[in-house]
Amino acid sequence: MGWVLGCFGLGGLLLAGCDHSREADSRVRMVIDTQTRQLMDPRIISTLRVEVLVPEDGVSIIEELFDVTEPEVLVEIEVPQGTSRHIRVDAVNPFAAVIFSGATVVDLFLPVHNVELFLSPIFSVNVALETQVSADDGALLTVASQDLGLLDLIVDIPPGALDRDGVVVIGTRNHPPLLPPLPPGGVPMGLALGFESDGAMLTQPIMLTLPYDEFKLSMQGLGPEALRFYHLDMGMSAWSEVTILNIDPDMVTITVALPAFGSGVLGIYMP
Repeated sequence: MGWVLGCFGLGGLLLAGCDHSREADSRVRMVIDTQTRQLMDPRIISTLRVEVLVPEDGVSIIEELFDVTEPEVLVEIEVPQGTSRHIRVDAVNPFAAVIFSGATVVDLFLPVHNVELFLSPIFSVNVALETQVSADDGALLTVASQDLGLLDLIVDIPPGALDRDGVVVIGTRNHPPLLPPLPPGGVPMGLALGFESDGAMLTQPIMLTLPYDEFKLSMQGLGPEALRFYHLDMGMSAWSEVTILNIDPDMVTITVALPAFGSGVLGIYMP
């Protein structure tokens, strides 16, 4: 049997400071990037998952740490010696979203091995609602999550709007800075939303109804006519404006047509 000793850093930054002088401990040392952590809630990593695959046996050796708040954590993993050991590390937030990940392949022939691995940010969805939807029946979904700051979002999926039955996921996007900027004049007014499925596609638009902030509009000297909703299709690099179906000043809501799964954000137009 051999051991894996590793150093991991979040945000694509590999940190110095791994204690290679204590290899006899046969420990994995994972270092959380404190500079990155300053930008996030320190409780954001609810699970740090380390997996080592032994391909010839078809066996995965898994170690998990929960509620990671310290800048350094230690994990010890015993792995059979041999070639092509696939190592993967995932950082999962409290909303079951993988927010950082990294992987590498190493050969293990010594009692102790040093493994260096970058963890990169993952563009994922903080899940507020995940549900099975029938293509024939459609669905009327109400999404609310105080923890995510997502309140009273109504998603109307008409019958036939999905090309097949599937699981629909709705929530907020992780790492909004990874998103491209809005078109000229567009200013975000709300959270970056995420709409995904397990492979089902839209054959016609679905309707979103969400509240807008009258106070933010008034502070800019604007009315509801300045509202816009921007959509980013999966795999695309530029936002597009979608059709506004209705603005209800009494209910303080806006209804838009979402043409495809992807990302969406409520904004205002300020030329």
